[in-house]
Amino acid sequence: DDLLAAAKDLKLEAVIIALPLHLHDVCSIACMKAGLHVLCEKLMAWDIPRCKAMVKAAKDEGKVLSIGH
Repeated sequence: DDLLAAAKDLKLEAVIIALPLHLHDVCSIACMKAGLHVLCEKLMAWDIPRCKAMVKAAKDEGKVLSIGH
């Protein structure tokens, strides 16, 4: 949370999500809402609805979401 709050001041552009699977969607969406592009490790998310939520956040925020397959 502290990193996301300081993202603009730190001039961050993107993050890599390398966390346990159950956190991929939550953290990816939070990062995109904070204005960051996201590279997420595979698997993308726990289930299809969570994957779709990640894609929707990327479209809504105009950010790149990439999955490292």
